[in-house]
Amino acid sequence: MAAIYGEANIGRYGTADWAETPDLPVVVTPASAATASITLTAAQDAGGNTLPWFETVTTVSGTNLFKGAIFNVAGLKIVDCSGIETEVPIQVVVLSANGAGTSGTISPLRIAQHGETGNNPNAWVATGTSTLTLTYALGTSKTYVVNEVRTKDCFAYDTYQFDVLPGSQDEMVSTVGGSSVKMRIFGDGTNLDKLVRIDSTYASSLFEPREAALIYVEA
Repeated sequence: MAAIYGEANIGRYGTADWAETPDLPVVVTPASAATASITLTAAQDAGGNTLPWFETVTTVSGTNLFKGAIFNVAGLKIVDCSGIETEVPIQVVVLSANGAGTSGTISPLRIAQHGETGNNPNAWVATGTSTLTLTYALGTSKTYVVNEVRTKDCFAYDTYQFDVLPGSQDEMVSTVGGSSVKMRIFGDGTNLDKLVRIDSTYASSLFEPREAALIYVEA
């Protein structure tokens, strides 16, 4: 961790390496509490028969929705990556919201009833469930510092390179842990300026949310 974060390296908490970084957001909640609801649509087979799982849920509707809003969901629990139903409750996080705060996107929920495995579920509910109740989990007019704990395997990271810029001098400055820093030097002939650009190009994604825990700390 010291090699990656330098002086920002903090250490370990339990079994997790952790570091402080300034590019994680701070969530400021509005004065009015948000509300949200999820519509469950039972899946059907080709013959129109109702199946014991639901169509994938990717949106919520409500009021005062904003990016970062969190809701508790009564009776909704995680199916782990090996397909085992757990007793760990799921909290729904709004990833983006429209300007009116009436619709928001969430990480996809593939919900099945207890004991069912259709549609590769990542969440389960009791048999016979047809609706879900969401309860706002944050305070109003509060500031929360965002933290995250995740496994190494749930985070995908890769590097790539830009094409060579015509008329420039390109140089690989350094490569650390598979991530490269590239420097380009080029000129503005009109003003006789020498310009230097440094890029660190990469792509990253948290592709398995079940392997990560989002933590809000009230400031």
